[in-house]
Amino acid sequence: MPDRRSAGSLSQGNTKRENPVLGAIRSVASSIHLPQLSSSARLVASAAAAVVVVLFVVGTILFKSSLFAATDIEINGSEHISKETAQKLIDLPDDTTLLNVDSDAIVQNLKKSPWVKGVDVKREFPHKLIITPTEHKVVAVAYISADNVAWAIGDDDTWIAPVSLAVGLDADGNVVDATGLAAPAADNQTDDSSSEDASDDSQDVSSDSMDDSDSSDVSDAQADAADAKDDPEPVKTADGVTLLSGEDAARAVAQQLNAVLLTNMGTDVSPLSGSKVKGEGLAAALKYIAGFSPDFLAQVKSFSVPSVQALACNLDNGVEVSLGDADDIQKKERIVTKLLEEQKGVTYINVRTPDAYTYRSVDL
Repeated sequence: MPDRRSAGSLSQGNTKRENPVLGAIRSVASSIHLPQLSSSARLVASAAAAVVVVLFVVGTILFKSSLFAATDIEINGSEHISKETAQKLIDLPDDTTLLNVDSDAIVQNLKKSPWVKGVDVKREFPHKLIITPTEHKVVAVAYISADNVAWAIGDDDTWIAPVSLAVGLDADGNVVDATGLAAPAADNQTDDSSSEDASDDSQDVSSDSMDDSDSSDVSDAQADAADAKDDPEPVKTADGVTLLSGEDAARAVAQQLNAVLLTNMGTDVSPLSGSKVKGEGLAAALKYIAGFSPDFLAQVKSFSVPSVQALACNLDNGVEVSLGDADDIQKKERIVTKLLEEQKGVTYINVRTPDAYTYRSVDL
């Protein structure tokens, strides 16, 4: 019996078996209404639309495909973030590919470390992913003497984190990590026994023969010993490393970080990782650090920041510069530079009021 199915029925049957991608292309193409174009132009436009759809579908498939699966992942550390710490902080999904890796999520995970500012994600097709954290730039190290602690401050005027003061100087004067280093125990014991012997000898002398003159000499010696105790001799390790402490250690750390040391801060300083630096004196010091030229800033040994009015910087040549409010920064720098070039023996410069600056000098 002849097949009596209509052409419409055949068309419907074919439609049901059509590839979904081709169906999507056909749908997009048919939805484009270009009544003002010729048939050839409409054909070109439809073909272009079809290409866009194909590329979109292919891109979606590749985005989730294992064709570029991140099977070779290299996670690097940085100056203050070890490779092990970075690996613990980064939690990549199992289906991560080089196309769908979420850099923002990686940054958020890494920012659990206060040192992290961002992340560099490098893709090497087909399967390698290289992740390297980038750190905040340190511009200053604030030493808080009351707590014997130093904090790093970033170029965005935020507290980063405390820095270790376990540092020393090697035989060549280079700053080195002194964590775990200490003076040899045998040397300390020898020094202690020598001190005890010296003490015994001193007691023998004082009990046997001590006139008024001797008593005066002993008093002077005791005073010298007390001064030495307050300012102890530098301690050297068996490796010849001179251990530093207090402000000297903070200054060495600042030097290591290519930053400026801030000292003598007011009582309103309360560091907290990620928070903005508060306090008028500190804020003014940071403005000077940002406003001074690199050449001049390289000459600054430290800033003294008890208050804005008493804000001063100490130069490597021993000159103290009283700065005051953080205004006319470049003008103040020019005055100081010119004075140091033209005058000999300058010890103190006051540029709080740059139009009426003063200075002191000694005859050489």
